[in-house]
Amino acid sequence: AKKPAPKKEENLYEAIAAAPIKPDLEDESEVEKASKYSGKWSIYRVITGQENEEETYFFELHASNGEKLLSSEEYTSYNGALRGIETHKTNIEKGNFKITISKKGDFIFKLLSGKNLLLCMGENYPTKTRCESAIESTKRFAKTAVLDESVHDLVIKVPVEDDTDTVYDLPSGV
Repeated sequence: AKKPAPKKEENLYEAIAAAPIKPDLEDESEVEKASKYSGKWSIYRVITGQENEEETYFFELHASNGEKLLSSEEYTSYNGALRGIETHKTNIEKGNFKITISKKGDFIFKLLSGKNLLLCMGENYPTKTRCESAIESTKRFAKTAVLDESVHDLVIKVPVEDDTDTVYDLPSGV
């Protein structure tokens, strides 16, 4: 059964947010509407290849065009990252944002917790208007974003320390 068309006085965004997660694929207009505002929460596991390493996780919110809107701090478990997403969503919905200026003069938004603690920072933007627009995009996409249930491995190569003592011929007095 198809979902009835929204009434004219309904907000189109509310109609999209209320749409089923998997729209009827035969109705392209529903697919287009749903995908227009569907961002994605992606969880990453950090792998360094070191022995006895504890796993760490972080997540990112991406817009439908793939642009990264925000990145989290590290979490010690997958479930911690999931709880972190919920915390971020709550504070995004509450509008707990602050705009600051970097040393280079770029504008950056910060997402704060209810206790005014820093949760994460957005990207750098050349103008305050673009930073404010990014905040609005973050609000919109966080509300409708789906969770990418596959964990993405992020492999980081840690420099190997050389245990051998290297002796250099240095001039006297050095």
